[in-house]
This record gives sequence, structure tokens and C-alpha cells, in this order.
Amino acid sequence: MIRTAAFRPVSALSICALFALFAFSAGSAYAQTPVAQPSPTPTILSPDAKPLPPLPDLRRVGIRPDSPLVLSLNDAIRRTLENNNSIEVTRDDVLFAETTLRSLQGAYDPVFTFNPIYTNSTQANSQVFSGASSSTLSTKTFQFNSDVTKLFEKGGGTYTAFFNDTRTSS
Repeated sequence: MIRTAAFRPVSALSICALFALFAFSAGSAYAQTPVAQPSPTPTILSPDAKPLPPLPDLRRVGIRPDSPLVLSLNDAIRRTLENNNSIEVTRDDVLFAETTLRSLQGAYDPVFTFNPIYTNSTQANSQVFSGASSSTLSTKTFQFNSDVTKLFEKGGGTYTAFFNDTRTSS
């Protein structure tokens, strides 16, 4: 067996000495002693007990027994349907669905675009034998691009009409 400095065998005596060192050092720590707490007195028997709040009014809110409301069966059904929150939420859902449908049909609206571009550039004249009187060349360009695009509702497809115009002066 080859033994190196990194893998030395540990003797049982050194393990026991290490264990004894930890055991005695832990035993020398100060122990905590519990402090006696006075037992709390119950608040039910306290002479400073607060009085109970008054009881709430037990009558039904909105119900007046002295003035009854006489309704026919049709009036009762109509009032019930008007005041039913679930039916009102469903009405709002229908309105939301109709609005969503109209917004999706907006994809079939025509789209108009207009794109004017104006460019003014000045460059040095690099041709010596051009016969130009100045050493710079100025170019002005105006482009006018416009089009209209629409989707077909029935059968699919699109149509596009466009007009492109460019005017350049030097």
C-alpha cells in the first residue's frame, strides 16, 4: 500500500482526543435559566371590563312592513329580471362580443398611405474634365408615393392601387 502525505491514516486515539475536546468545551458554556413569569389574570374576571356594544338593528334593510308593495306577476318578473346581476353581466358580454366582431371586420377597411420624401444633397465635383463651373454638385429630389390597399371579404385576396412620382433637379 502506497501512502502519501495527503492520505495519512488517522488513529483511534486522535479521534477520541478530538471528541473529548468538543465535549468538554460544549459543557463549559453558560446554561440559561428560565425566568419565572407571573401568570396572566383572565380578562373576564377583570373589574375594568368594557361594556358590550349595542346590538345591530335586526330589521331587513329596504323592507318596510308598514307599506307593502303590491305587484302583478308580470311586474314582479320584470323587476326581477331588471335587478338580476347575472343577467346584466350577460348583457354586457353580448355587447362586448358585438364590439369585438365590429373591430375584427375593420380588417376589411381600405388603408390609405402617403409617403412624401424630400432630399437635398451637395457633393464635391470629382470629375476634373466635366466642364462644370463650380466645384460642388447640388441635387434636389422630391418623391411622392401613395397607395390604397383593401382586403376582400368574400373569397379572400387583396387589391392595391398605387401612384409613385419622383422629381429630381441638379
